[in-house]
Amino acid sequence: MRLTLLKSAAEPNVDADREIHKFNYSLYPHIGNWREGKVQVMAYKFNCHSYAEIENAHFGTLPEQLSLVSLNKENVIIEVVKKAEDSEDIIVRMFEFQNKRTKVKCSMLKEIECVSETDLLENSFKEIDVHDNNFEFEIKPYEIKTFKVKLIC
Repeated sequence: MRLTLLKSAAEPNVDADREIHKFNYSLYPHIGNWREGKVQVMAYKFNCHSYAEIENAHFGTLPEQLSLVSLNKENVIIEVVKKAEDSEDIIVRMFEFQNKRTKVKCSMLKEIECVSETDLLENSFKEIDVHDNNFEFEIKPYEIKTFKVKLIC
């Protein structure tokens, strides 16, 4: 086994990439192929760190598990949850990573007023049916999907 961390050309710039580089890598032994071993999920956890903020105690109760948005399929990863550029709506962007056409159910913490599928510039092009705080869609292999979600306040 060999690991190449940096390959740098000397032409046309002899000084290209001639500085200090830092690398993190991980070995993840698993049974079966990369899909069965959930290598993509482990790689994502390794590369995308969680952030925490310390808060003072405040009143209220929460369930043991709580998520603003969740999916019912393991081969689709939510990449972005953010405020829309042109409204108070929420943008949810995800992608399929196991080369599988999949019917996905997306659940939101709060009740949804409406959902539209958008392009990467957040231009809506298709309305999506909503049931309570859920909507369903089909995603193609390796496809990126973006949705604009308006919650009931």
